[in-house]
Amino acid sequence: MPRFESNSRRVQGAARAVVALVGGVFFMLAPAATASAEASDPFDSPEQIGTKLQHGLAGIVFGFLEVPGTIVEQTEINGPWVGFAMGLTQGVGRFVTRELVGVYQVVTAPFVLPPATQEPEFPWDYFGRQEVAVAEGSAFDVEETELGWIRGVEIERRTDSLVVKFPGDLLFDVGSDRIEQAAEARLIGLAETLLRHPELQIEVQGHSDPSGTAEWNQKLSELRAESVEEFLLTQGMDSRRIRTVGFGSSRPVVGSGVSAEVAANRRVEVVLTQPVAALR
Repeated sequence: MPRFESNSRRVQGAARAVVALVGGVFFMLAPAATASAEASDPFDSPEQIGTKLQHGLAGIVFGFLEVPGTIVEQTEINGPWVGFAMGLTQGVGRFVTRELVGVYQVVTAPFVLPPATQEPEFPWDYFGRQEVAVAEGSAFDVEETELGWIRGVEIERRTDSLVVKFPGDLLFDVGSDRIEQAAEARLIGLAETLLRHPELQIEVQGHSDPSGTAEWNQKLSELRAESVEEFLLTQGMDSRRIRTVGFGSSRPVVGSGVSAEVAANRRVEVVLTQPVAALR
């Protein structure tokens, strides 16, 4: 009988620890839910709830991939020794973030994930994603398919070019020209595709919303375009293939009025064109 009571207490203690852990994680992430009014809005359909639940469970189960994935990523950029140390440190941080966000998504599955709680990227590309096989067709078919793997970007086909649009909140913080760490995986995916197609010429275009002075908007759009160029160069891109230009707020995609629409004008567009012959 005493042994039964002892085992029962252990089970109860373990159950309390699990509840406390889940509650603690939810408590830490709960402030992010108040950052947006969307946090209290429920999804419209069970499919959306299921998708968010799947993302959360996948993050919890496969979060360990962040550590080796980040080590491989940093090793390719900074060499074996420095890359391993940086990758291990960043990978552990990404692992913890993924687990916390995954638990938060599961706990709050019926509700919209607020923008303040950005879902981290899965490190699939770090392990050498297989190239997408596409039949011969019109120009940019292969490139468009490969770029479609980059989550969050918009791709537009034009007569003689392919435009990859990065909404401002995917790459930069408001008023900043420094690329966010969470956005690096997207730009690495872009660089991998561009390196596989050395015949493409690249124009990085920076755009801003109409808030602020015209001089500041112009300068910020130029700096953001240059930041993307510098990142692509660190991935092995030939500088002769790239040019940058800033348009300030002169080319809005939507009108002024609603704040969300104004924010859509803060973006970087990467325009890909085909020259007569490849550089190499």
